Amino acid sequence: MLFRSILKLNNGHVVMVVSSKIRDADKAAHRMDELTAFCNHLNIPTLLVMFPYKIDSQKAIIPIGAPTDYSIENANLFLSKLKKTPYLNLRPYIASNEVDVTMNFFKTDHHWNFQGAMKAFPYIVDRMLSLKNSTSHGITHTNINAWQECNLGRKFLGT
Repeated sequence: MLFRSILKLNNGHVVMVVSSKIRDADKAAHRMDELTAFCNHLNIPTLLVMFPYKIDSQKAIIPIGAPTDYSIENANLFLSKLKKTPYLNLRPYIASNEVDVTMNFFKTDHHWNFQGAMKAFPYIVDRMLSLKNSTSHGITHTNINAWQECNLGRKFLGT
């Protein structure tokens, strides 16, 4: 992917714009399907997790006149080309709207913050457990409402 511009979003967050369309989605998806087939041959369940980019699904968070961002189109195209690979698209759960993006990502970084990671955790675990031959391995706390949050003071400020 080609990154050219750093953009301040409507919510005050900063992101790098994905300024080009994916060049060979067929090839990328085919390679992922090959990896899935190889893992299946070894009886290893495979799951592709499509992490959200820091852009909401309607792109309402992008200021008017900003460079075009293709992150959503690229992810959609790649997922549509997969033939054998099960996937979990986390974008609707973590970055569906401006509020989600603001709450689930660091302000000056493209990474999820702790809240975003903890929000994604149950979706990933539940989907992994639904795969063929998967067992819980003692994982029982996937309901975010069962967790207790505590503030330890200073937040992680990035690197």
